[in-house]
Parts: sequence; C-alpha cells; structure tokens
Amino acid sequence: MIFLGVNESPEFQRVKDAKRTAKVPVAEVFRTAWELVLLCIGANTIGIAGVYFTNTFMITYTTQYVGITRSLILDCLFAVAIIQFCAQPVAAWIAERIGGARFLKIAALLAMLSPYPMFMLVQHCTATSIVIGIALAVVCMSGFYSVIAGFVSAVFPTHLRY
Repeated sequence: MIFLGVNESPEFQRVKDAKRTAKVPVAEVFRTAWELVLLCIGANTIGIAGVYFTNTFMITYTTQYVGITRSLILDCLFAVAIIQFCAQPVAAWIAERIGGARFLKIAALLAMLSPYPMFMLVQHCTATSIVIGIALAVVCMSGFYSVIAGFVSAVFPTHLRY
C-alpha cells in the first residue's frame, strides 16, 4: 500500500510516459547490464560481510579467544546496534553533502581500516572499550546503507530501474 502513495521520480515518469520501459526488465538487465549487476553485488559486500564480521564472528572470537562472557558481548552488541541506529541518519546527511559515490569510497576505505582499532579495543575486555571498538567498525561498515539503495538504482539505465 505504501507504493501506491509514492510518486515516481520525474526521470522515470518521463520514460514511463514515453512507453520506453523494458517489457521484461529482469531479462534485459541480465542481457545488457550484467556488469552493473556484478558491480552492485560487490558494492553490497562490505555491509553484508561487516554484519557477519561484527556480530557472528565477534561473538565467537570474544567468548572463545578473549575470554569475555557471552552475556557481556551480547550486551555490547545491543549497545552498538543503538549507536548504528543513530548513526545512519548522520551518514545519510554526510553523503548528501559530499555525494553518494564519494561517500561510498570513503566508507569502504574506513571499513577496511576499522578492524585494527576494533580488535585492539576489544582486547581490553571492558564494556566501554568493546562498545567503542565494535561501534567504530560498525559505523564505518554500515554507513553505506544510508546511500546504497540510491547508488544501486542510479547505476542502471532509467528504463530498467523498476
């Protein structure tokens, strides 16, 4: 029902009015724009891998190798989730100011660098250091969520976007 109340973008509305939309868009995307599909899959890898890295892996790593209790790491991950929830709108605001593509490049670079301080902070074994370390990595890795949908759709030609 939400879709019925959302207007099309002016760009797509022009294509739609001119009846230039693809008849079978999925088939046309894989036939003509498969490279863009691979680019978009790659662009989403940081966020998907980051979730597994900072959640699933971090639980195992901290409980089995660092000696942190399961309840402590789960409490810390809950606090990090709240931080991420608050950071997403800020990331969107920054991306709007500097541009989506530029923001994604910066986020990717920070995501690659953030595990180093994260591990150093987690190994201090205090709730504060764990939250700060993991939050640093999560904010860097997940910042792209605020812009990736727009980036992915803008990569494709207008007649294929729906």
